[in-house]
Amino acid sequence: MNSATSRSARVGEREKVALAPTSHNRINVSELAAAEPAEILRPSSVDDVKMIVRSHGEVRGGGTLRVVSSGFNWGLGSASGPVPDQTLLNLSGLSEIRTVDVERGFAVVEAGVTQQQLCAALAGSGRFLNCTASSPYTSVVGNMMDRGVGLRSQRTEDLFGLEVVTAAGEVGSVGWWPPASGLAPNRYGLGPSSVQLFPQSTLGIATAGVVRLLPTPEVTTVLTFTVPESGYDELIETLRGVVRDRLTDAVVKVYDSDSSDLYGGLPTITGHVCVDGSAAVVAAKRSEVTNRLAAIGAGILSDAQLAEDPLAVAVADLYRGDVSRSESIVQASLGAPTHEADELGRGWIFVLPFVPFTVRDLRRARAVVQSIPAEHGVQVGTTVNVLGYDVVDLVIAIRFDRTSADATGSAHQALELLYRDLTTAGYPPYRLDTSHRRSDVLPDPDLNAVIAAHLKEVLDPAGLLGPSRYLA
Repeated sequence: MNSATSRSARVGEREKVALAPTSHNRINVSELAAAEPAEILRPSSVDDVKMIVRSHGEVRGGGTLRVVSSGFNWGLGSASGPVPDQTLLNLSGLSEIRTVDVERGFAVVEAGVTQQQLCAALAGSGRFLNCTASSPYTSVVGNMMDRGVGLRSQRTEDLFGLEVVTAAGEVGSVGWWPPASGLAPNRYGLGPSSVQLFPQSTLGIATAGVVRLLPTPEVTTVLTFTVPESGYDELIETLRGVVRDRLTDAVVKVYDSDSSDLYGGLPTITGHVCVDGSAAVVAAKRSEVTNRLAAIGAGILSDAQLAEDPLAVAVADLYRGDVSRSESIVQASLGAPTHEADELGRGWIFVLPFVPFTVRDLRRARAVVQSIPAEHGVQVGTTVNVLGYDVVDLVIAIRFDRTSADATGSAHQALELLYRDLTTAGYPPYRLDTSHRRSDVLPDPDLNAVIAAHLKEVLDPAGLLGPSRYLA
């Protein structure tokens, strides 16, 4: 986490920052503040971004630019960078919703547009945003760029196009961009799409994006249920059948008892299945899902029980594109509201592997997590986000007391052990924190990483932007 995001600076104004000594994800506590930025710049327009890039490129030895959309990337380093003395370019001032096309189902939003802002603009429109279970003040584009997961799908699936400022200070678009790309929004267009070259890379600065908007169903019902620890494996098998039979098209979530407690929910295994459609279809699907869960002893929470679980209430709203209660998740997790969390909140680290959606694989992955010793008050929990019949995003959350050197050291030691042991087991991360690079966890780069590295040499030969966590 990083306290830099609570400060303000105008374009061109230098701002020295003293970060909290537990801001960064490193093992050696004495080195935890090593990656603080040299200055923070907050442009308010694309022209500002172009001007900063061009002027920065003219200064020899001026360091590199690190770009964040809002900086609230908790669990992966927040706004902190992989190397010290970078200029932090905070794009939260680019906050214009340029277009909302309800008929065709897309919006063009700048990098600083928040979940709350876009959801408010869509209220009552017949369209809604695929929200992620984080603060309402997080950036829509920023979370997509780091491959965040929403309640409906992985959010890169919602990214149709990007406006990019290159290291040369030029601006252009990639992917589908209205109106030049036609009237029908899509992720591909004519020929190969280059949209996915930019998420998780530093090939350019994304200043805006085309975001898919989902049609609001006639009826949405969220079934929230609990099971005892002994029923976890049977629950996974049952939910796999629910997904196989298309009883839900949304992301099924399962919090283990530790994870549920970390996020402010009931201290038990808690799951969520969202069912959409016409009233008749929802009634039929709800009945079928309820019967399957009842067969394994899972109890559906009543409205009265839900009212006692703020996490369950917030998650149910998020399935509908409503972020009005999601700040409660931030408060429960970090112990502080969004705009104070970097400075005052608890320590929070994510490890994020993809795991096959099978009982055997989830048992193995969770065994690795449970083998990590809980020392000095460090808490670890797992959440399953089902992305399809064959794969889940396993969110491993580590919470700790940032004011304690022992707890901080233990938390980051747990991070290293999880990276090592999960990768050895065949479950490497698909997102990294800012103190690690791809070579730290996958020593042998594949062709995608090699191609991206060569593109970096072409698009940013002077290394103005970077370095990236994900390139070879």
